[in-house]
Amino acid sequence: MRETRFRGYSHIAEAWIYGSLVKMPERLYAGRIVHQAYFQIVDDEGIGHPVDSKTVGEWTGLKDKNGVEIYEGDIVKFDPIDVCVGEVKYGEWPNTDRLDMGETSIAGWFIRYDWYLRDGRVYKDRTESLAHYEVEVIGNIYENPELLGKGES
Repeated sequence: MRETRFRGYSHIAEAWIYGSLVKMPERLYAGRIVHQAYFQIVDDEGIGHPVDSKTVGEWTGLKDKNGVEIYEGDIVKFDPIDVCVGEVKYGEWPNTDRLDMGETSIAGWFIRYDWYLRDGRVYKDRTESLAHYEVEVIGNIYENPELLGKGES
């Protein structure tokens, strides 16, 4: 069975926290909300850290070519033909490799990217299975969104 881990950014600790994800419910007192619902990550020592819900990502169960764990929201570099840079996501995407199969889709971890060819052509909003390529984590969408700009040539 695959280990399930999450990460999220703690503005209190000013650091990424890794561990189990817990959604804390809102608290009511006399019919009024006195505390909003929030996410926390419980680290390996059992300490809960409130984290920014927009930064929470699940571990894919995979590591990059340098042994770095790959999380949802990471930005990875890979080389199908030209060097591409894309975001790691989880979900369902259309299977465009086999046109003879009709409308089919694939579910799982994938890379969403724009493909900038050396000759200047650009293929927008491409998807590839994360498991099909040797990738390198170069950042994440929260701290390094500029990396999703133009691919390297």
